[in-house]
Amino acid sequence: MCWDDSVFITKDSIGCIFPVTAFTPNGDAYNDVWNIDNMELYPNAEVQIFNQWGNLIHNQSGVYESWDGSSNGKQLPAEVYYWIINLNEPDREVLKGIITIVR
Repeated sequence: MCWDDSVFITKDSIGCIFPVTAFTPNGDAYNDVWNIDNMELYPNAEVQIFNQWGNLIHNQSGVYESWDGSSNGKQLPAEVYYWIINLNEPDREVLKGIITIVR
């Protein structure tokens, strides 16, 4: 006797990338940087962070390095920022979201 079965798997727009929505860069060694789990799986990714007026304040390409909440060497104020992550993979869409700096 032989059995056939099938499984339908839905596509997850974020997949295994899990950007947290807030961090506290206050020097206490807890949540001082914005870590994004599993970014090492996408060594060609681009991460852009914008302020509330749409100005690009942080941009990095290649292997992800955790962001410390600064721009041009200056700590940014506590507020909401917007991010775009392009994994640069043909089957992955561009990801968008918010990150809040809490001080």
